[in-house]
Parts: sequence; C-alpha cells; structure tokens
Amino acid sequence: MRTKRTPAEWVSWGLGAVAVGLIPWMVLLARTLPDETRVRNWSLAWIGLDLLLALGCAATALLARRRAEQTRVAAAATGSIAALDGWFDLTTAATGAAFAQAALCGVGELLLAAGCGYLALRQRN
Repeated sequence: MRTKRTPAEWVSWGLGAVAVGLIPWMVLLARTLPDETRVRNWSLAWIGLDLLLALGCAATALLARRRAEQTRVAAAATGSIAALDGWFDLTTAATGAAFAQAALCGVGELLLAAGCGYLALRQRN
C-alpha cells in the first residue's frame, strides 16, 4: 500500500532534482563564462554581503544568549554566509598583497563558520 508523501518529502525530492540539474548548468558556466569581467555596484555587493554577515552574527548571538531554539538555524545560515564570504574573497582577490589579505580574512571567516557550525550542530541549547 502506498502512503501519501509529506510536504517535507516533496521538498527533499525537489532539492535532489535541483542538485542533479545544477551539474550540467555548472559545466555550461565553466565552459562559457569569461575569466574576468567588469561589474556594476561592486562595492554595494560586498557591503551587502558583509551587512548580511553582521546581521547574522548579531541574530545568532542574541538567540544563543536567550537559549532560543532558533539559534541552530541562525547559526547554520550565518556560518554559510561566512564561508561564502571567504570563498568570494579568495576567488576574486588579485595576486600578491591583495590575495594575502583575502587569505588572512578567510582564516577569520572559516573560524567564524566553524563556531557557527558548532552552535548549529550541538545537541542542546
């Protein structure tokens, strides 16, 4: 007898389909995107990402102090943003001193992501 799928099961199937669908998309991007490009609003994009990271840190800290159940979700999101920020810092940095600075910042962002990962994965608040 067949049981009715829950919304969570449908979402999980959808996420799996997206994961598989992204593989050819990434191959296409790897073959067609230029190595360099000029972009508009570069500083706004970076400031927005850092603002999002700051808000995530503040929300996670506040929720953790209150021992709120939502701490784990906020920590997971904030850790993801920190890892993303580090990735883009490194992959968009120029060579030399700029890359060294990005790598140093990346260490801090990885530590932040690790701390958030700890909060997100621990058993109890």
